Amino acid sequence: EMRLEKCELDKNLNESEIAASALYLNAIASVSEAVERGDETAVWNALNSRHIQLERLKPHCRRRYLSALVTALQVKAREQCECPLLTLEDIKDTIDMVNMKDDDNDE
Repeated sequence: EMRLEKCELDKNLNESEIAASALYLNAIASVSEAVERGDETAVWNALNSRHIQLERLKPHCRRRYLSALVTALQVKAREQCECPLLTLEDIKDTIDMVNMKDDDNDE
């Protein structure tokens, strides 16, 4: 993630940018850790971290988010992915999938 940010900025990261990246990465890792523990409240709190700024989180979908994130983490483990933790992209895709199913149920 930090390497990608460095490439996007086309310069070396300064101290404050590195600190911000560390907070961002820690927030994403907190989601994976909470999912591994199966802690619905911790997952919800981690998803709501201001450092990762996820949109469209629905409180009534908390349990479904946890279940879908557990499945996503299991798939990564089963497929022996290079990064065994959930990435921000994994998390966003999972949230979007749950929200789409929820929207379909509302219609």
